[in-house]
Amino acid sequence: MRWLSVFFLCSSAALAMAEPLPVRHVQGSMQKSLVVRSEAGAEIARGSLQQVARGTDVSLHLVYTFRDGSVDDESTDFSQRGVFRLVRDRHIQKGPYFPRPIDVSEEMSTGVVISRDKDGKAETSKSKLPEDLSNGLLGTLLLNAREDVPVFRVSYLAPVGKGRLVKLAVTSDGSGELRMAGTKRTAHIFRVKAELGGITSMIASAAGLRPADTRVWIVEGDSPELVRIQGQMYVGGPLVSIEAAGATFTR
Repeated sequence: MRWLSVFFLCSSAALAMAEPLPVRHVQGSMQKSLVVRSEAGAEIARGSLQQVARGTDVSLHLVYTFRDGSVDDESTDFSQRGVFRLVRDRHIQKGPYFPRPIDVSEEMSTGVVISRDKDGKAETSKSKLPEDLSNGLLGTLLLNAREDVPVFRVSYLAPVGKGRLVKLAVTSDGSGELRMAGTKRTAHIFRVKAELGGITSMIASAAGLRPADTRVWIVEGDSPELVRIQGQMYVGGPLVSIEAAGATFTR
């Protein structure tokens, strides 16, 4: 499962190639309802996730519909043949909630990245995309991450210009309590940090565009479940909490 809709400002420096994450928990078909809350706890959007597994090939579609009419829509295809590999991803954000609309897609087999403006005009670029690219897939990867690993990194293509690659560093960040269906549960929390580095980091900090860290809550078990994401839905945006419908958290 993947919920993450967070984008990061990043440098254009070359990134080291990394290996895709091994499959520990095979992903199946599912449907899930989500709630997006403001930092104060008010509901600002509803989300719907549909995931369809056909053997080792998985397609998922995640849509957030906001009260102000804005939409965040992402479609992702990936494979799970021993390791997770992104096949393609398309992410659209539009409406009053998003200061800058985006429509960006990546095709791993060709390396083609297409960015469309608000009028539908497409700008195409092509490059060798890293095998560990995590667009639309980070939630699934965290469902398969080991709690005892001090840190691991994956690549992410941010919608800056024709696309900029950044490394996301994932570390353990303790645990949190929640209730689901009247039962108290404990979730392991991962922290996701964009590694900007150098002059880009200083410029981002000075401009107030340094992305906030994202905290992802995973209920462990034979079938781990992602129950909460705390972060921004776009760079410079307000902090929100994306939660499994019906789950309650200590605020």
